[in-house]
Amino acid sequence: YWGQGYATESSQACIAYGFNVLKLKTIVARAMKENIGSIQVMKKLSMQFEKELIFAEHPGILYRINQAGA
Repeated sequence: YWGQGYATESSQACIAYGFNVLKLKTIVARAMKENIGSIQVMKKLSMQFEKELIFAEHPGILYRINQAGA
């Protein structure tokens, strides 16, 4: 089911839930640097690159999205 938009669609729902129900002001996402598919999803969600980091002993990246008006 790769490439059918399920990751993007479910991530959009999670972001909406985080902002509208949980009243979060910021949501972050991280992925291992070589996980191009996850990085593309973060970009499609209008998330902004924050920084590179190391997690689980692997190079990774961090993206962020802020609630409108926050």
